[in-house]
Amino acid sequence: MAKNILIIVSGLPATGKTTLSQGMAKHLHLPLVSKDTIKEILFDGVGHGDREWGEKLNIPTYNLLNYFVEQELRAGRPLIIETPYDDDFPRRAYEKWQSEYGFECVQVMCYAEPKVLIERFVARIGAPERHPGHNDQAALEDFKRSIKDAEKVKPLSLQGEVYELNTTDFSKIDTESLLKKLEAAMVAPIRDQPTRLNLRLLAGLWFRQKQ
Repeated sequence: MAKNILIIVSGLPATGKTTLSQGMAKHLHLPLVSKDTIKEILFDGVGHGDREWGEKLNIPTYNLLNYFVEQELRAGRPLIIETPYDDDFPRRAYEKWQSEYGFECVQVMCYAEPKVLIERFVARIGAPERHPGHNDQAALEDFKRSIKDAEKVKPLSLQGEVYELNTTDFSKIDTESLLKKLEAAMVAPIRDQPTRLNLRLLAGLWFRQKQ
């Protein structure tokens, strides 16, 4: 049986968090809770508009993400979350939960050269797999300014391992070594497929309760 462990994949936009976390979740057979996935569910449920509207959904998005995460931690089930540490991220909640639930934390911090990040960000503007609610075109200039001086984000003040992952060249990432480290952080690799969180169902229930 696995430890009560929380794996956090974070970093600036376009650092490859989504691709990496999805691969990790598949390999480790762990549920994955993604900020962007939840926000896209909200876009589909309540509509999407300009960038200001998208920013307003940050708080309810994090409220839902935190609800899912805390339920799993309280039950002692390991999971992976994928999110940037932006200004709305509730850092203190995770410090409080670590004290309450005693989980071990592994943070995987993705970063890349600013030029590469901008190229990736531009490439996904209007891409069919990218939800239009994110308004990437409107966010481009702010994104360029945000990475001008720092292409990294700082890890949370949680007890546990922190791994920095340079994703400038995906072909050079030693994913096998990282996965082995994550497996070692658990008592044993999970062999049975756990019950996964149905984010769309839970988000729908949450909105019905608010109406």
